[in-house]
Formats: sequence, structure tokens, C-alpha cells
Amino acid sequence: MRAALLVAAYLLVLAGSAGAEDLEHCYRGEGAHEAGDYELAVTYYTKCIETGELTAFNLTTVYFNRANAYSDLNDFDRAIRDYDEAIRLDPLGADLYINRGLAYANQSNYGQAVLDFNEAIYLNPNLGLAYQNRCMALTLLGRLEAALQNCNDSLRLLPDNTRVLDGRALTYWLMGNHEAARRDLEDARALDPSIPSWEDRFRAFEKLGQE
Repeated sequence: MRAALLVAAYLLVLAGSAGAEDLEHCYRGEGAHEAGDYELAVTYYTKCIETGELTAFNLTTVYFNRANAYSDLNDFDRAIRDYDEAIRLDPLGADLYINRGLAYANQSNYGQAVLDFNEAIYLNPNLGLAYQNRCMALTLLGRLEAALQNCNDSLRLLPDNTRVLDGRALTYWLMGNHEAARRDLEDARALDPSIPSWEDRFRAFEKLGQE
């Protein structure tokens, strides 16, 4: 069974430098990334790294952004290697752990994903998306009570977030509490009428449970 996990951050912003640092390829990579041309973004990010002129902050940023581009290409092995390098350069960057956790989750390595979400929450206990992602990973591991607590923590930090409500609905549904799941889905639809009805979401949950 697979479920959509939230992404904490897509692009980090480069810091301009008054020194000899050449950021032209970096900025072109960001432009390609934002335009959805992920392969071109990887090319430019790689050229940027290969200049050997980046500050530690900008090098971390480019590794993180290239990792996100690899994730957008579903190349999670390369993404994880770049997240590893970004974390080596900045071990206190909570968003780095969140996105590496997402890459692990997309490989169905939910246990490792939880460890990364744990680290992100340790570094920044107010990251609502980290709790939501941990809720989903724990749900997929079958640890439903712990998952529910994480969804509740996420909603405390991100009230009225429809993605969190939908995630908690899945957790409730798997716990057999279909009434609570229906309430969450109705609340989400009240906030965003484009969201499918609870009946449609229940059918989708049933399909997820069969995968």
C-alpha cells in the first residue's frame, strides 16, 4: 500500500556573494527546476557544483536542490546521495532530513523515513509537515496509534490543512473508525470544495488497502 507524503521544501534560495563565487549555473538550475525541466536543472546544478567556488551555504543549497530535482525525476538513489551530502555539510538542517525521509518513503523504506522525520522534529519541533509525513510513514508501517498522534500534532501546528485532514482520515479508516474518517474528509471538503467526496475517498482507501 502506498500513500502520498508531503514535501517540506522544494528549493532553497542561494545567498549572493561579493567574492569570486560564480552562481550563473546555479540560478539557471533554479529557473529550469521551477519551470519543471528537472533534467536540465540537474545539468545546471552539477555544473554549478563543479565550479568548486561555492560557499558552504550555497554548496549545501545546490546539493539539496539537485536532490529535489532527482526526486522529481523519481531517481531516489541519486536524490538520497545528494541529501546525504547536504546533511554532511549542514547536519542541523531540518528540511534536509524531511526530504531525504520522503525519498526513502518513495522507495517504500518507511522505517528509515521515520528516522529522518524523527531527526527533523528533534531539530525543529514546530514543523507541522514533519509530523504529517511521520504520520503517513507510521500508517504505512501499521503503527496506527502512533500515526494518529502525529497527525493530531500536525493539525495542532497546521490547523485546517486539507492534506493533513486527508492523511488522518486514512489512518482513521485503517483503524476501523470510519465515522471519524468521514468527518475529517467532510471538513477537508468544506475547506476546499474541489476535494473528492468522502465516498470517493473511501473507495480510494479501499484500493490502497489492496495494493
